[in-house]
Formats: sequence, structure tokens, C-alpha cells
Amino acid sequence: VNKVDKVKDKAKLLPVMEKAQELWPEAEFIPVVETLPEGAPMFPEDQVSTVPMRFMAAETVREKLFMSLQQELPYSTAVEIEFWTEEPERNLVNIGAIIYTTKKNHKG
Repeated sequence: VNKVDKVKDKAKLLPVMEKAQELWPEAEFIPVVETLPEGAPMFPEDQVSTVPMRFMAAETVREKLFMSLQQELPYSTAVEIEFWTEEPERNLVNIGAIIYTTKKNHKG
């Protein structure tokens, strides 16, 4: 929780932090008062991560598999991006992915 020094009535922070803890029970919340000094950007403005976009896409597909299939999907699942085509005029990216599991008897 950032910029707590900007809140005049500190008693109002507790309900906000409690609600955040309810929404994300596995997270830790630490009030931050001081800010880091401003400086020049360390990365280009359009760079959203240090990993390639294909890796991020594969991990997103893998995450959606776990969320959708739950117990039916083994944790030893991997996703490989087979093809990636961009259509900038339509603001669209078409992605083809291959899903691997460790055992042949898992659902196709």
C-alpha cells in the first residue's frame, strides 16, 4: 500500500488494507511512506517485461488451462507457441499453441 503518508486520517487505512487482504489472502501488505527518488526510465516505455512476448503468451495459456481444468490437468504441463501472426491494422495477434503433458493417458 503506497503513499500512506498522503492519508490524513490513518484510521481510514485499516479498512482498505483489510479489504485488500480479503481479496488477496496470499499477499503481504506493507504500508509504504517514503517514495523512491524519480529518475530516468531504465527500460523503453513499451517494454512490459524482461521476458519475450511468446513466453508470456505460453504462460497465459498454461494459467488458463489450470484455472479451467483444475484437478484434471497435471502440473507437469508445458505450452509451446507454434505460430504467432500479427495483424496490426486489426489490433490482433493470432497464436497457435501446443500443450504437452508428461503422460500419454491424459486428456487430449
